[in-house]
Amino acid sequence: MKKKQINLLLGVIVLITWGGGAYRIFNSLNASDDFEDSVPVNMKKERANDYAPVADTSQLRLNYGDPFEEEKRTVKMDTATVKKPALRHAAARSAAVADLSFIKFAGFINNPASKHTLVILVVNGRTATLNEGESAFGIKVLKNLRDSVKIVYQNHVRYIARS
Repeated sequence: MKKKQINLLLGVIVLITWGGGAYRIFNSLNASDDFEDSVPVNMKKERANDYAPVADTSQLRLNYGDPFEEEKRTVKMDTATVKKPALRHAAARSAAVADLSFIKFAGFINNPASKHTLVILVVNGRTATLNEGESAFGIKVLKNLRDSVKIVYQNHVRYIARS
């Protein structure tokens, strides 16, 4: 008996739900399209002109220093003034930099016991295995970055990529 009452209650809920949905559908289909309350809008559409010039709304800000200047420049940061060296372009000082094409970065070796990474450099066919801070053949290893190495040769600091 209890099961019949629950089924009857659920049936009534389903009929109310479907009836409400059907009422909304039929009400929207039979509604008149008379909108007496709305205000007519007279908008005249212009055709798009694909060949019309577009106005440039951006402005260039040229308030920065020359990045290729050789001397130090002053950069103001909040309340403190910091001396910062100017950026130097490699082409601007290429005449002063020695040719380092004879140095090749062959790879690196991880030593799990000492937790050090050794750099393998090939200099004119001779191999040198160096740790950071060590030097050989006039070349000092400053930093091992695994894909490249930072070295000093004749007071010139350079990055050499892995070959």
